[in-house]
Amino acid sequence: GLSNCFRITEESVIDVELSKSSATFKDALYGNDTAGHRRSAVSEIVNGANFGQSLAVNVNYTGTFSDIGLNVNGNLSHVASAYYNPGAYFMPGGTKQAALSLRKSCFKNAFIINARGNLNEYAYSMLPGNKWRNSSYVLETRFKLNNAQQLSLKYLPVRRISITPGMHRLNNATDRFSPEMNFQQRF
Repeated sequence: GLSNCFRITEESVIDVELSKSSATFKDALYGNDTAGHRRSAVSEIVNGANFGQSLAVNVNYTGTFSDIGLNVNGNLSHVASAYYNPGAYFMPGGTKQAALSLRKSCFKNAFIINARGNLNEYAYSMLPGNKWRNSSYVLETRFKLNNAQQLSLKYLPVRRISITPGMHRLNNATDRFSPEMNFQQRF
């Protein structure tokens, strides 16, 4: 794998990771492939044929914009269907993920808006096109009142969809709205 960090501004950074795997490991190193050629994990990693099918890419962005009170975090990752790396079991083949988080503060941090979203899609069988898609979001507003008191409103929608060729089926849907109020008083 390769990784690099790119600084856009003093407070904004992009991290990029690229990983390539081989489907040929120690158990196959001693045999031949179907054409009678000796199999090699190293040659399979650098082989240009079907290069993208065993590739994983992860991109992270972090940015702070102090002058407007905004923080941004984002992540995109794509793991190709033939990617297999026993050292990175948390990156199964056929996975796509995206996440975005925004935090905006106004009026000297008296009013804060947090918005976060996650979208995950992963293959659950060897049949092509069979996937799960999960999404969850949070929208929260906080109002700071006098004497360390605050009012918070939060909305959380969650969806889980089963995808097969020609069909999208909603398996689970949850919408939650919650108000919260904190009062503190010293005596």
